[in-house]
Amino acid sequence: MGESREIKQKIAALLKALAVSLLLTTAVLFLMAFLLLRFDISQGKVTAGVIAAYALSGFFGGLIAGKCVGHKKYLWGLFAGAVYFVLLAAVSALAVPEAFGGVKFLLTSFLICSCSGTLGGMIS
Repeated sequence: MGESREIKQKIAALLKALAVSLLLTTAVLFLMAFLLLRFDISQGKVTAGVIAAYALSGFFGGLIAGKCVGHKKYLWGLFAGAVYFVLLAAVSALAVPEAFGGVKFLLTSFLICSCSGTLGGMIS
């Protein structure tokens, strides 16, 4: 009976971490869209903003996952970052398939999300 409760607790922690990550990503991307509309921002700054959104979201997702689970925090941070990447890639592929990046973009995004999630888990 205790094992079932522990699994539910871990799933709830992961869902909470993903919810925070996705909300943070949405907020940062809305802010970037506003800045892009209001000011003349270069492509490089937009790319940097997207990378920052991925890194911050992965970090805070890992931080929350690590705090909620309480042991092997870095692994739960890594897992939260990796699942966040999968959700992000799926939404991106469905929303704008023709603008979806290649293997280099996917690998870079995965590394940003998983490493920042691991760091968040380690700090938690």
